[in-house]
Amino acid sequence: DSLKINQQTGVFSFRARFSAYGQNLVSFHASMADRKDSAISFYVDYLPAKGEYTRNAWQMDYAQLRLLYEQWHGRVFLCIGKIVDTITSGDKTLSIMNVGNSENVKLVALENQSNQGRFLQGEEYALYSDVAGRVFYGDTYIPYLIARYTKD
Repeated sequence: DSLKINQQTGVFSFRARFSAYGQNLVSFHASMADRKDSAISFYVDYLPAKGEYTRNAWQMDYAQLRLLYEQWHGRVFLCIGKIVDTITSGDKTLSIMNVGNSENVKLVALENQSNQGRFLQGEEYALYSDVAGRVFYGDTYIPYLIARYTKD
């Protein structure tokens, strides 16, 4: 609804509204009579302000998260727990957090895109993170989230 085009010059402007956190592909296709069509694509990294991002964070529901990670892609959770390991998956370094306790271990993999710096093994954190999928860890798949903000 925000697209504005000057029909004579072809100059345009718009205001993007992204529905997904992180990288979003933006593509343009332009055509004009008696001119060659043009196309361009690029990625824009979208991260709302902390208040907007954290406002609707869900309390951790680990059992459902393990089952519904695809349907819950992008859903924000507050992950509270201790970092128990660090792994490399492809080109990413992931911190493994136990969001359960020592008797009932519940592991999630976190990609740190927060301003926290490095997560330290053995330390406890409260992190607002959105669901990005799952990764293989040990002998099973665990939820994979992107940590974007720390809880104050």
